[in-house]
Amino acid sequence: MSSYNLKRLLQPKSIALFGGLWVENVATQIKNSSFNGDVWPINPRRKFIAGFKCFKDISELPGVPDAAFIGVNRNKTLEILEKLDSIGCGGATCFAAGFSEVDNYGKELQKKLSQASKDMPFLGPNCYGFLNYLDHVYMWPDQHGGKELKKGVAIIAQSSNIAINLTMNTRSTPIAYILTTGNQEKIDVSDLGLAMISDKRVSAIGMYVEGFKDIEKFEKMAFVALQHNIPIVVLKSGKTDLSKKQSFSHTASITGDSDISSAFLKRLGIIEVDDLELFLESLKVLNFNGRLEKNSIVSVSCSGGEASLVSDLSKNMSLKFPKFSKEKSGKIRNTLGELVTISNPLDYHTFIWGDQKKMNELFITICENTKDLVLFVFDVPRSDKCDPSSFNCGIKAIINAKKKTNARIAVIASIAESMTEELAEIFIKNKILPLGGLKTGLKALEISNKSFLSSMQVEGTKVLLKKRTSQYDKKFLLEIDSKIILKKFGVPIPKSLITNKSNLKKNNYSINKLKFPIVLKGTGSNHKTENGLVFLNIKSKEELINTQKKMNKIKGDILIEEMIGPISLELLIGITKDETGLFALTIAQGGIYSELFSKAVNSKELIILPASKKSIQKALKSLAIYPIFQGYRGLPKANLKKTIEVIMKISSLIEENDKNFEEIEINPLIITPKNAYAADALISIQSNS
Repeated sequence: MSSYNLKRLLQPKSIALFGGLWVENVATQIKNSSFNGDVWPINPRRKFIAGFKCFKDISELPGVPDAAFIGVNRNKTLEILEKLDSIGCGGATCFAAGFSEVDNYGKELQKKLSQASKDMPFLGPNCYGFLNYLDHVYMWPDQHGGKELKKGVAIIAQSSNIAINLTMNTRSTPIAYILTTGNQEKIDVSDLGLAMISDKRVSAIGMYVEGFKDIEKFEKMAFVALQHNIPIVVLKSGKTDLSKKQSFSHTASITGDSDISSAFLKRLGIIEVDDLELFLESLKVLNFNGRLEKNSIVSVSCSGGEASLVSDLSKNMSLKFPKFSKEKSGKIRNTLGELVTISNPLDYHTFIWGDQKKMNELFITICENTKDLVLFVFDVPRSDKCDPSSFNCGIKAIINAKKKTNARIAVIASIAESMTEELAEIFIKNKILPLGGLKTGLKALEISNKSFLSSMQVEGTKVLLKKRTSQYDKKFLLEIDSKIILKKFGVPIPKSLITNKSNLKKNNYSINKLKFPIVLKGTGSNHKTENGLVFLNIKSKEELINTQKKMNKIKGDILIEEMIGPISLELLIGITKDETGLFALTIAQGGIYSELFSKAVNSKELIILPASKKSIQKALKSLAIYPIFQGYRGLPKANLKKTIEVIMKISSLIEENDKNFEEIEINPLIITPKNAYAADALISIQSNS
C-alpha cells in the first residue's frame, strides 16, 4: 500500500552495517536480540564488530542485504547509497546528520541521496532507524526500553530522541514498532503508516509529527487506516503561530496553522493529543479494547475521595456514569448493607475489605449483565517500603469477576506510579486493562470513544489544496469590491450606495431609496472600526450629512448601507490557507469582539475545505452560541437553514471557481430570523488575478 515496498527493510533476513562506533552500537543491539538472520558489518579496518565478521567492501558480501544501516559521515553516505541500490538492497537507514537541517550544502546533498538511491527506499537522513519488536530487528544505534512481543502498537516519530524516550515507558503500552523518519527525504510518516497498516500484528498507530511533507499521501494513508479499522493517534508539535501577527484579517489572528492541522486530522478521523503520557495511555487502550463504541463507565472504588475525583475529573469529558438498575442496586445493597450509598461512581467503603467471599460477590454483581466498561480504582502500596499482601483480596476479586462475567474491565491507579509493570502484567494476563493515573487514564478512555465516533463521521472526500502565496504576492480587495464578488456568488449583502463626501448632497435620490437607519463607512482601510471609519445607526438624511463632516480621515469613496435587523447573532466566517496549501473555513462568534471571544471555550470551529452542509451544521452546533438558533430565552430564532446556505456559498468561492482567491473574511455575517447577510467583507487574491 505504501509508495515503496518496505517489507525487506522493516522485516529483513539479512542486514549490512556500514561504519565504526555507531554501527558497533547497532550490532550490539542486534546481538542481544533474538534476530536469527545474517549480519554483515562492512569496515576495512576491523576484523570483527560485536562478534560479527567484518567485510572490507560491499563487493565481498555473501549475498544481497535486505536492509542496511549507514553510520558514516554525510558525504560517504551518498556513495554507499548508490552502491546499495546497484546491488538491489531492500532499503537503508541513513544515520548521519548535516543535511537539510543545517545548511544549503546539506540541502543539495540530501537531494542527491534520492537521486543516488533511485527506487531503493531509505529512512532519514538524520535518523536513528527503527525497532521491530515483533521480528527482533533492532536497527538502532542506542539503548532502548522495549521488549519482544507478538502484537502491539506502532509508533512513528520525526524525532529520534522522542522515540527513545517512548521506549523507556513503564505504562505497559505494548510497542511493536518504533520507526523514526528524520528528514523524510524518501520515506515519510505516510509511507511508514501504510506499511504498518499492512502488518496485521499492528493494532493501532501513534505518530509524533512536526509537519506534513505530503498532504495527499497522508490523507490516503488515513483513509486506508479507516478501511482496515486501524486507529491513529497523533501528537503534533509546533503550536506557536508567529505568522498571526502579520495577517490582515481577524480570522488569521484567531486561526493559526496549528489550528488548521488539527482540523485536518479531525477531518480524517485521527485523534490528536497534546502530551506523551496521554499518547502512550491512549495507544494502550486502543490496543487492548479497540475503539470504545460506548462512553458509559461504571466506576468502583473503596474511597469517597476516589469516587469524587473520578466524578470531578470527568466533568469536562464526554464520559457518562449511568445509574445502576433497581435490581442491581438491590443486590449491591444486600452485600454492602444500609450504610453505603448506591451510586455511580460507587464508593463501597471498606466494610467488606478482606472478606474474599463478599468482595467476589460484590464485584460479580457489578460486572454481570452490563455492556459498560467497569473501572476499578485500585492503588497498591509500594513493595519496597510496605507490605502489599493485604491488597491481594482486591486483585483476586477483580480477576474472579472477569472470569465469571467476561465483562470489559479496567483497573486504574489514582497515580501512575501505583500501577507498576508487575501489577499491570498480572491484569493483562487476565485480559484486564491497566491504567496509570486518574486524569490520564480517564482521558485515554474518552479518546478511545472519540476515535470510534470520529471514524464513523469521516466523509471521505479529498481535501482542497493550492500552493500558498506569500504576503507580497497578494492583493487585498476593499470592502466594496469584495461585496460585489460575494453578491455574484449569491451571498446576501445589505442594500448600499457608493459615493464620496463631495457628492453626498447630490445623491438625495439614491439615498431616498435606502431605508433608515443606515451605516456610513470609509473604504480606505481593512480595519475600519479601529480607524474610526464606521458610523452606525444614522437615522435621517440630516444626521447623515452632519456625520460625514466628522469624517476627516476618509479619503476617496464612502459606503452607505442599510443596517440589517433584527439581529439574532453575528458570526465571523473566514477562509485561510496554511503553509501546506490546505484551506480552512473558520466559523466563530463575530463582531468587533471576535478576537476576545476566540479565547473562550467552544467559541470557534474549523472545517477543512471542501465543506458539506453536514459538516457546517455540526460545526455550528458545537459553538457555545448555538442555542440562539433555537430561540434562546425567548429571542427570535436565528435562521439556521439560511446560515448554512450562505456559508456554503462563501465556501464555493474557493471550491468551485477559477479565480485565485487566497483568503476571505466576513465579519460580521449578520444572522436574522429570515436570512444571513455579509455586513463586512475582505477578500485577498493573487496579485496577477
